[in-house]
Amino acid sequence: MPFFFKSVIFSLLFATFSLPPLRAGEAEGAGLQLPEDTGQKKKRKIEFIDPEDGCFDISQFLADPLGFVPVIVPITEPSVGAGAALSLVFIDTNEKSSEGHGIKPNITAVGGFGTQNGTEGYFGMHSGHWLDGKLDTLIVLADMTANLDFFGASGRGLRYTMDTQILMTEALYRIGHSRSMVGLGYTYGEMASHFKHITPPPEATFGNATSKLGGLSFIYNYDTRDNMFTPNRGVMADVTAIFHDPVLGATSTYQRVNIDTFFFRPLNPNLVFGLRASAQLSFGDVPFYQRPFVQLRGVPVMRYQGEHVGFAEAELRWKIMNRISLVGFAGGGVTSSSYNDVSWHNNVVSGGVGVRYELAREQKLHMGLDVAFSEGDSAIYVVFGSAWIRP
Repeated sequence: MPFFFKSVIFSLLFATFSLPPLRAGEAEGAGLQLPEDTGQKKKRKIEFIDPEDGCFDISQFLADPLGFVPVIVPITEPSVGAGAALSLVFIDTNEKSSEGHGIKPNITAVGGFGTQNGTEGYFGMHSGHWLDGKLDTLIVLADMTANLDFFGASGRGLRYTMDTQILMTEALYRIGHSRSMVGLGYTYGEMASHFKHITPPPEATFGNATSKLGGLSFIYNYDTRDNMFTPNRGVMADVTAIFHDPVLGATSTYQRVNIDTFFFRPLNPNLVFGLRASAQLSFGDVPFYQRPFVQLRGVPVMRYQGEHVGFAEAELRWKIMNRISLVGFAGGGVTSSSYNDVSWHNNVVSGGVGVRYELAREQKLHMGLDVAFSEGDSAIYVVFGSAWIRP
């Protein structure tokens, strides 16, 4: 279930409920930028008012070696009900590389969460950047109990509980002086699923059972974004192929391929257009909880799930005054599944509006609130950086 837990864990870290694997590239200026006279700034009292515009700003605090962001997130995700999450995100800035490029900050986070339907969990993660920005590493640990609904061929939600302990690791290395990185990852987890008061449908493979994950990932990442938190321009593309097999510790043999692209372009000095497009494929004896699902704001987690999934979302961010921006977004997704020569498809559209405040001017970090809607569902999201943030 690593892709589901990446979505939930990083959603809580960065206050949003949809993202696939965390990646790292080295776009020009993408790292947190330390002030030129770093030593003096660390010794003096940290100010939270920006002298340039007189607005509240946490740039100096984030540049401090012990700087962190306490993120308290109200959870309104339709699939798990109302709740809250608390995470502490520690940010350790890096100097520029020997080539003069910005190196992204090291990020460490710990936290926990719970909702009214009994979903709860704890997690910790570290994203590090080493060897003059040439090596990026990621490690995630999580322990979680989730109460969710499975939607198969019937389209009727069947409640189940999933208990999970999981470890995810990744390492990517830069190709020469390019913006491309390649690497490997490994995921191990123990999963126990239980459908309440019902016999799971036949397409819910490994339902009412304990199973193990053991997967080796091959990763390619390309990143030209101008900023890792709230990009204004650039492209990010990520391709991951993951192979699960008993030799690697898994209960069954199956494969997943995930292709994610992100595009940002300023239309004028105050208007930025963003686009996300993703395709996720699965093959073999895939546990039902490992099937891809549509990841859009306003769409319940794992509600639109299938063997193969595609979805896209467009966004406009309009700066209306000083640090305040308005956001509008819309998207759609489609799923495709088959079992015993019977095929079925699902599709969904979503959209919504939001507001952003530039919380840290030096780091170009925005934070805000989104209200999103889909067919019969709605949700509120606290957004840290971007709804599509990828450190």
